[in-house]
Amino acid sequence: MIPVVTAIVATAFAVHYVLAFWAVGQLASAAAGVITAVLAVRVAWWFASPGRGLPRNRVRAMRIRVRLGLRPGPGHATGFECWWRWGRFAAFRRSRRAPVAAGLAAVLAPV
Repeated sequence: MIPVVTAIVATAFAVHYVLAFWAVGQLASAAAGVITAVLAVRVAWWFASPGRGLPRNRVRAMRIRVRLGLRPGPGHATGFECWWRWGRFAAFRRSRRAPVAAGLAAVLAPV
């Protein structure tokens, strides 16, 4: 979602930039600004969205992604999947002898 919003904002900025410089008569500067904006969006998109293939050196790629604070990449669980499989609600769903007095609200309440 964030890369899409970034692309929309960069496109709006590029259009504004072109129209502003076109009105003044400096189309070459406007073209340079558009190229810079397009390259910035491409780099942001490359950082934000992981590729489909697996990297050759997986350990190094994971360390780089952790250091940059990016998502883990393809093949890893999302936050929802972690919550669904190993969260409190998952333990409550799998429990057979849960106390009836506790109720669903008490089990799912934050600690």
